[in-house]
Amino acid sequence: MFQNEEIIKGTITTNSISSGLLNPEQAKQFIKQTFDATPLASAVRHEMRRARTGYIDKIGIAKRIVRKKVENTDDGYRATVTPSQVEYKTTAIRLPWEITGETLRENIEGQSFESTVTNLMTTQLGVDLEDLYLNGDEATPAQYDTGKKDGETNPIMAATPDYDFLSINDGWIKQIKANGHIVDVSNKNSGAMSLDMFYDALKSMPNKYNNGKLRWVMSPHRAQEWELYLLNKAITAGGMIPQSMYNEPAKIPVISCPSIADDCILLTDPNNLIVVNTYGVQIRKTDTDKESIMQDKIFYAVHLDFDAIIDSYHHRYCIIQEGAMYKLRLIKGLSYSGAVSATRNSPFVSVENKDIADKLIADGYFELVDAVEKPIEYKDLPLDELKSIAAERGIDITSLKKKADIVKAITDLEADNAECEADYGECDVDNS
Repeated sequence: MFQNEEIIKGTITTNSISSGLLNPEQAKQFIKQTFDATPLASAVRHEMRRARTGYIDKIGIAKRIVRKKVENTDDGYRATVTPSQVEYKTTAIRLPWEITGETLRENIEGQSFESTVTNLMTTQLGVDLEDLYLNGDEATPAQYDTGKKDGETNPIMAATPDYDFLSINDGWIKQIKANGHIVDVSNKNSGAMSLDMFYDALKSMPNKYNNGKLRWVMSPHRAQEWELYLLNKAITAGGMIPQSMYNEPAKIPVISCPSIADDCILLTDPNNLIVVNTYGVQIRKTDTDKESIMQDKIFYAVHLDFDAIIDSYHHRYCIIQEGAMYKLRLIKGLSYSGAVSATRNSPFVSVENKDIADKLIADGYFELVDAVEKPIEYKDLPLDELKSIAAERGIDITSLKKKADIVKAITDLEADNAECEADYGECDVDNS
């Protein structure tokens, strides 16, 4: 078993690994070591629990709760505190590996090679966990149709790449797409990088959450594309661009995350992204059992539990979609080249144009895996339709003369409802 000092140093030595459950302090230090492997994992909220299932407590407090004092009078008013809970359900995972005795004997590092490999495995565990936190999807299909037939009728199926990994648990991206707020900018500037995409996301978020704690989470490619965009602007228009702008679009710092897709940018307070781990962390090593002796191998395994959950969805998270509205999978032939490109080994593609997606499906080459509905763009609706929406929602627009004012009244009501729901649960704002 690990000694405390070995964990705390951040160095995993292998001499003391036997079998066993780490004590609570050791478990916390080991989990911290995996979190330190990536910038995003080190920024999000971490919760340690003894039970594999349970609830994370949270407290909601309404805004504008201060009242005027009247001397020697109690008017009966009390600010409300709304307790609530977020459910978690951890999934047990393991990381096994082995090293042959021959490898150890012949390696120039000798016995230190064993510790080197063990530390590399721990670092990779942290990287893989971040990938799962973001991209896990329990609905990932185990197989896909290659489009070929076995004989005359039976389709030949192939294993979905990374199925065993991605299907472990539902990650934050899937949860946000199902329950959060999505801002689609795929049709703006032909989907190219622009400052507008960041401000469009910020406009959708009430000011109460735009409090200096927000962060953009994007892939390194997207972060570099933003830098190139600014450089081109500086070259074209002349002048200097403040250095801070390169890392802070719209004055919001960027967390560069290799695990997030290039077509997705997440806007969030990292504290609202929660990883729950249990104290049941086990690290085992054996070289004395029959199998180890006969094969001249050392076997290792790390066991732990985790769940990736979200504190609140309401206007606290925005996914900026860029050309990823329709996710398709190749089901016919070994490869396809045309409006999109796909192969048997890389069968998944994303298409922003519905007509193209429909044709690819109708031709029989692809099947629809997922579709993200675009949010309603009220500014693009006819005036009569806007008036009908306002009437249905009880919005008085008799004093409003401009279309933009009616759009604002509708979106303001939606924002108020979202804030109310975030603070108190489901509720409707009285707009009368």
